[in-house]
Amino acid sequence: MRSIKSKRLILSLLILTLVVVVLFAVKILNRPKPDLDYALIEKMDFSGIKLLMGEPEFLALAGKGNPVAGCIGCKIYSYYPEWNITVAVSDSLGIFHKNKVVGIETEDRSYSILGVKTAMSLAEADQIMKEHGFTLSGANDHIYSKGDLNITLSDYEKDGNIDKISVYVLDKLPKDVVH
Repeated sequence: MRSIKSKRLILSLLILTLVVVVLFAVKILNRPKPDLDYALIEKMDFSGIKLLMGEPEFLALAGKGNPVAGCIGCKIYSYYPEWNITVAVSDSLGIFHKNKVVGIETEDRSYSILGVKTAMSLAEADQIMKEHGFTLSGANDHIYSKGDLNITLSDYEKDGNIDKISVYVLDKLPKDVVH
């Protein structure tokens, strides 16, 4: 009798283990995936600082910088005067890009992002962005999107020329996190 109970117990444990493994696999397979053009991201370089660079590597290169207020979801949001850039490093809320550089902003004319520079006309930049597969998603702010990559071309002077370029990688939040 004991042998039959032992076999049933072992079978029950095996079935329970199988169910747990299947549920875990389904959860992993249904997890959203980042929609990024990594080849484009690799081309974006700000004095050695790149999007999706890990926080330790970034801090070793740049340090803490001058903290700036106003970034929700940022572990680090600082201005680096030696490079004339502001950098955002994500906090730990996102699914894919935890503790990585997710945003870089500049008003410096020496940086070229996919051929787009500050002081360039918005019309010329629009053509370049479209050639790289971006779509205009915010006409007033000139926000260009390609999957989870956003590039904002700001025209503060309202003269038709770019005053600031902001490049951001969007991250997905877990379903139970309200941001």
